[in-house]
Amino acid sequence: MSTSVGVSVAYGTDPARVERALLAVAEQAVAEGLQGLLPSPAPSVAFIPGFGASSLDFSLGFQVRQFTDQYSVQSELRKRILGRFQKEGIEIPFPTRTLVLDREALSLISGAVISGAKMTEAAGDRNSGLGKEQKSNLHGEPATAGKEASEIRITGADQI
Repeated sequence: MSTSVGVSVAYGTDPARVERALLAVAEQAVAEGLQGLLPSPAPSVAFIPGFGASSLDFSLGFQVRQFTDQYSVQSELRKRILGRFQKEGIEIPFPTRTLVLDREALSLISGAVISGAKMTEAAGDRNSGLGKEQKSNLHGEPATAGKEASEIRITGADQI
């Protein structure tokens, strides 16, 4: 039975380097006789699905002996991939969101207690060049050009 493990890496990572690392992990698992993982056909790597919102996305394809083997093999390969990426300095990204708030929205939340968050504020007219980012204020009303706004960046490790 054919199955795969999806793997995402940070933009800027050399795709050939990722492919080599993924194949090396799978080939080593085959050589060690990982239970349920079949040696033939040989594991393969594809730069599919490709370009993600926050990552370059790959698929490591391989064969397992039977349907129930896929879970233990996928789990073991994921652990090995994580270890290999940490060893080689290949970054697995997490999404970052940018919220653009106008002064009205900031005044509404200014009384809230915010703890543990790393935030940066950049004042200025940000609404006119928002592109695909949030185009509304805290109330869901359209953000209007010319209103002063601030930017707050919150990463996945931060808490509000």
